[in-house]
Amino acid sequence: MSEISTTPDSPRKTQILVVEDERIIALNLKERLESLGFAVPAMAASGEKAIEQATQLRPDLVLMDIRLQGNLDGISAAQHIWDTLQIPVIYLTGNSDENTMERAKVTAPFGYILKPVKERELSVAIDIALKRYEREQMLDALLKGMGDGVIVVDKEQRIKSLNKVAEGLTGWQLSEARERQITEVFKLVDEQTQQPVDNPVIAALQQDAIMYLGNGILLCSKDGKTIPVGDSAAPIKDKKGAIAAVVVVFRDITSSSQLEKTNAELKRTLEELKRTQTQLIQSEKMSSIGQMAATVVNELNNPISIIYGNLSIARQYHQNLLSLIALYQQTYSNPTPDIQSLTEAIDLDFLRQDWPKLLDSMQVGAERIQEIVLSLLSLSNFPKLNQLELKPIDIHDNIDNTLRLLRHRLRAEGKRPEIQVIKDYSQLPKVTCYASQLNQVFMHLLNNAIDALENQPSPRTITIRTSLISDEPSITTGNKERTTDRVVIRIADNGCGMSEDVQWKIFDPFFTTKPVGRGAGLGLSISYQIVVDRHGGRLTCELTPGQETEFAIELPIVPG
Repeated sequence: MSEISTTPDSPRKTQILVVEDERIIALNLKERLESLGFAVPAMAASGEKAIEQATQLRPDLVLMDIRLQGNLDGISAAQHIWDTLQIPVIYLTGNSDENTMERAKVTAPFGYILKPVKERELSVAIDIALKRYEREQMLDALLKGMGDGVIVVDKEQRIKSLNKVAEGLTGWQLSEARERQITEVFKLVDEQTQQPVDNPVIAALQQDAIMYLGNGILLCSKDGKTIPVGDSAAPIKDKKGAIAAVVVVFRDITSSSQLEKTNAELKRTLEELKRTQTQLIQSEKMSSIGQMAATVVNELNNPISIIYGNLSIARQYHQNLLSLIALYQQTYSNPTPDIQSLTEAIDLDFLRQDWPKLLDSMQVGAERIQEIVLSLLSLSNFPKLNQLELKPIDIHDNIDNTLRLLRHRLRAEGKRPEIQVIKDYSQLPKVTCYASQLNQVFMHLLNNAIDALENQPSPRTITIRTSLISDEPSITTGNKERTTDRVVIRIADNGCGMSEDVQWKIFDPFFTTKPVGRGAGLGLSISYQIVVDRHGGRLTCELTPGQETEFAIELPIVPG
């Protein structure tokens, strides 16, 4: 059949291209359409000519017979017109076989009109198709304007639509993706394991709810490239409340993921800089204090020696005097008035009871001064500690030995505080360290815990916990990443705690919360230097005001 063309009517009328290989039917359709107020700019009898006319005239609608002359049938021509020109198509069909009808359904036409065509059905079908097209064009314009990828999937999980962004991210064109399963086009894998993850479309259909992707999900595009994505899948329901489709909205979050990683790295770097700054400030303090401490030690050594010497003489004098009185009492059973007066002048109760206490009090005071001198001596000699020997030790054995020494000391001082020590030990490897210096840290922290419980009501407890933790792999050796393991020792007491103001000063030299004469404020400062500067670890203080104080020691395990 030859094609018949006419001059287009007024542009205000809807333009309809008629594609029909039966000339009489084509003319009849043209006459009916014009009587209904539509314009027919052209008619075509083959699929090839239909595509040519549609491309040239850009009509508003195409009436397409399924069976046509030429190599292209109506279905193939309609698919091409829709994919390339986005012009809606209504099929004209008589009795077609099942396979042809299934092919027609796949192209998602805007309507069907059965032959012979009735004018009323023709008018209604065109009106419905144009309104549907108008709605879809509005939706299409909205989707095109979105910066996110959008995929529409039916309830059988078959793709019905992709916007341009979705095409760019997935690598699939709408024409080749339509009717494919969503899992074939929208492939998702876990960033860490590279294993497929559950598609949110399936979950949205099964659970009838909006589903979101978690973190660390990659989209595998058609060409095999992967990009991090974030998305959501929302079910769309028909008028009866049944799920008719699912809309997937997704975006490339490469920039966001990179920003998050950068922020995390900056945060770690900032924390490390703060820690380094604190260590430098503390080291500078200790360096200047160490120089001063050396001078003070030299000044105090002589007075301390004199005190100890005089204490020794006083004790010897006391013993001699008691012996002399006992000898006089044995020799002179009937003492002369002079001897009697001398004996009465001496306060024997004071001599036998109070004088020893007075000497013991002086001894304790001298020992306190001696402790301060030893602490100052540690400060002044701190830079010389490189001469000490590094050796592997069992942390638990050293803590237990320190506890035994403390018990003996308290018993010798006549103190028997009812303190319960709770141990929560984890299995630990040996730690290479300066053993004597680390024992000094244990002694300082346990002493502080005991002092904090002195005036507390029972139960008074000291809890010692140990654990082994690992950092994320961060140290690269050759082609391998190495994990740094650390031993953590926590020493906590259930005393009255301390304020936050005190917490920030607790490691400063000469800062102490103890009464005058009970401490010089050097123990924690020296402990900090031993843990941080000497062992590359961390010493922190965590508190619950009015309830508990906990010191935490972190020591790196030096690999062999």
